Amino acid sequence: MLKVVILGLALSAGNVLPTMMGSDIASAKPPEEPRSSEVSYIYGPGAANRQFKRLELSEKDFRCAAVAVYFEANNQSVYGQRAVYHVIANRVLDPDFPSDVCSVVKQGRYWKGHPIREKCHFSYFCDGKSDNPRAKKEWKIAQAAVREANRESDYTQGATYYHADYVSPYWKEFYVRTTKIEKHIFYRKE
Repeated sequence: MLKVVILGLALSAGNVLPTMMGSDIASAKPPEEPRSSEVSYIYGPGAANRQFKRLELSEKDFRCAAVAVYFEANNQSVYGQRAVYHVIANRVLDPDFPSDVCSVVKQGRYWKGHPIREKCHFSYFCDGKSDNPRAKKEWKIAQAAVREANRESDYTQGATYYHADYVSPYWKEFYVRTTKIEKHIFYRKE
């Protein structure tokens, strides 16, 4: 069962980490640590009126997140992997998406109970390949990335979408680009 921790902290210009709107992060360095390691920051329109939130992950949700990070970003640094987790977490917190991690990463079109190839929100889930991590070192790194990302500020600025920089999906025109981190470009709703 997924729990969301909400801390009633008022946000003001003085206690919100600076945003990186429109910035490209080539040699990505982690942002400064948030004032509390218990929360992730929520960015975007109306951010000043939002509360800090983070996910309490069940074992099942943790595994779903780590598998998604492993397959979506294991060719990137831990910083890039954590950014993918932030997208997953932002979707869980967004009422337009499923409310648990596993449903978010398995979201897509299905036919007779099976995902349709290349019709999933997270491409690894419907690429026709095994979803079991094989490389032990990379699997441990992905797990650590999820743990770290769930304790830090969201430096994707509330992104709920991303794509690799070598593709140009039609849907990107409908969202606001927030940042580029390594090989992924991130977007959120207006």
